[in-house]
Amino acid sequence: MSAYVQPAVLASTANVNRSWVTKAAQLGLVNASALDGEDVIVVRVFAFVDQLVWPGKKRSRSEARAMEPWVSLAVNAARDAARDPATKMDSILWITPEGVEVTNDFGAHTGFVLAHQRSNFVAVPIGEWIAELPPNLETIFHWPRKILDTTITVQDTEIALLGFSTIPQQVTVFATSSTALNDATYQKVRQHVSSQHRGSAIRIIEHQTKGAQSRWSELYGLPDGGLIRRPVDDISLRNEYGPQLKHFGRRPDRETK
Repeated sequence: MSAYVQPAVLASTANVNRSWVTKAAQLGLVNASALDGEDVIVVRVFAFVDQLVWPGKKRSRSEARAMEPWVSLAVNAARDAARDPATKMDSILWITPEGVEVTNDFGAHTGFVLAHQRSNFVAVPIGEWIAELPPNLETIFHWPRKILDTTITVQDTEIALLGFSTIPQQVTVFATSSTALNDATYQKVRQHVSSQHRGSAIRIIEHQTKGAQSRWSELYGLPDGGLIRRPVDDISLRNEYGPQLKHFGRRPDRETK
């Protein structure tokens, strides 16, 4: 259970008008005296689906009406997804006039679309919405904490370093540069991180901005010198680091000497 949040803060976090929090409370979807991260997701989904008008249907937005069954199903599915450890960064909440479904990977997404290609449906990026919850309001995601953000220059090459605290006594560092790291630059990166976080094991993931066959590669130093690169796919990193990936991809823009 995440920390309590005031209604006005919840509305701001969910990026909706506060009236949606009031309306959700009136319908019994949330308890205004015990709002938390799950309720941010519930209100955000409720505000979205309550305004949907399916093709062939007509209604006034100001018209008073009872909550339709598919709206209730969507809200309940959103709360369940916020609690479900199977939910990933890429999870999608699919909504149809008849019901809802949550899929957690590309294959399942494709299967849903193929099965409903003659139907009306909308997709809510529920995994991303959950991942956007701020600290103290997380539900199932607890993303690694950023502990390093700097740029070093080695052999006239700028390398942007972003480090995250992952498992105890391990620091994962993303090293971004325009060229591949060689053995010397790899060792300099390790030395810099070790000086900042003594006693921690260091995992280095290279991110090349130009000409790389793989966008991400985990680096391993050989005992006698040289490097081994193991490609790491985007989906694995998204599931591990979630919104932290938004930090990556920018060019190094400052130098620390």
